[in-house]
Amino acid sequence: MNQGKVDVVKGEMSRINIDILGISELKWTGMGHFISDDYHIFYCGQENHRRNGVAIIVNKMVSNSVLGYNPKNDRIISIRLLDKPINANMQQLVDATPKKDTIVIMGDWNTKVGSKPITGI
Repeated sequence: MNQGKVDVVKGEMSRINIDILGISELKWTGMGHFISDDYHIFYCGQENHRRNGVAIIVNKMVSNSVLGYNPKNDRIISIRLLDKPINANMQQLVDATPKKDTIVIMGDWNTKVGSKPITGI
């Protein structure tokens, strides 16, 4: 991904209000972190070949909560965020998941649909 593509991605993140974006098949070499405008980009790729590669891009608001990042290899990267405690129901689901299983957590955590609260969700 070249600088022009990075600019397009940042523009789309802003346009559709994405705070955190994960990217695969980045094809950058090395690992690191840099700031481009109001976005922090954490990445990890192969040392000598432009194959694979992963990145996480966060906007300015989220970047204030980043405690650190861990570029494991050209397929795995993580960031650690300072945030509110995890929802108890979600933690119970995670705790009940067998250790051999892979956990993927996705959601729209601030969504509100309708005017009446629904309990148990």
